[in-house]
Amino acid sequence: MPRAKGIRQILLAHRGLSIRQRFPAQVLWFAKEQQARLHLVNVAPPVANSLRQTRPSSAAELETPLLTERERALERLANKAREKELKVTTRVRVGVPHLELIREAVTTKADMVAVLEQERTGLVGFGDTTMRLLRDCPCPVWVIRSPLKRSHRRIMAAVDLGSRGDVVNRPNRRILEAAATFASAEGAKLYVFHAWWVWGEQLLRARGPKAAAEAERLLWDTRTTRKRRLAALVKSAVPDGIDVEARLEKGLPTILVPEVTRQLQANVLVMGTLSQVGERGVRIGDTAQRILERLDCSVVAVKPDGFTTPVLTG
Repeated sequence: MPRAKGIRQILLAHRGLSIRQRFPAQVLWFAKEQQARLHLVNVAPPVANSLRQTRPSSAAELETPLLTERERALERLANKAREKELKVTTRVRVGVPHLELIREAVTTKADMVAVLEQERTGLVGFGDTTMRLLRDCPCPVWVIRSPLKRSHRRIMAAVDLGSRGDVVNRPNRRILEAAATFASAEGAKLYVFHAWWVWGEQLLRARGPKAAAEAERLLWDTRTTRKRRLAALVKSAVPDGIDVEARLEKGLPTILVPEVTRQLQANVLVMGTLSQVGERGVRIGDTAQRILERLDCSVVAVKPDGFTTPVLTG
């Protein structure tokens, strides 16, 4: 099975550092298949600023053993990965988690950042650090929520064809490239999903029989056009040899994407997250935000071409 392109450096953001901590198996599988180098990173909280200002020597005395123990814990985990003949580096940084992880991703030229989402029993959505990574990290972010079962492997990619199709600013091809990477590495089936709707449909129907007939024609034309665009996108962007199925459903993506993800029992959802640039930089689009708030599976979020993280640009 051919390796999907582009994933050669993986940064794994590791939070748990207990002696019994295991290296996440799905990351090992993926890195092994991709022949990727792993960068294992842990971010330690900074010593209180007040202590640094009043007694810098005391701050250093507290910080040094803390960092040393974290480095040892990372090395224990790294050795487990090295036993699988993987190349692994370790690094402990100090500061705000999402900022330091993004800086390390840029320094190591990571192709992907993987983060283990903390247990949120009975809850959907993601924590604050994860959401900040999804918004600001320049490379794809793989949020791992549940194990990727070897006997049940399904990857879903959600694409937005828009009113003009596969336009330049929509990361559809990057989404499918990332999804194909996972499908190839895991021997999984790939589902490419698009939710479509017609704005103002109900208003047209309320205007009488003639307007209702116009609404039906508009629905038919829209569905036909989107179906053709979806088929063309899949054909051009998904490599040969991957088991792929295109799905098209009428409805809002904020509702359908989480629903279809659960129906398919998809292990991983690949999607875009960014909307536009505002006064404080890029932000997660409203549609992506609502989808993420309803998800209970692992996610891979990709950015459009030319994206620059605001973490480094100020």
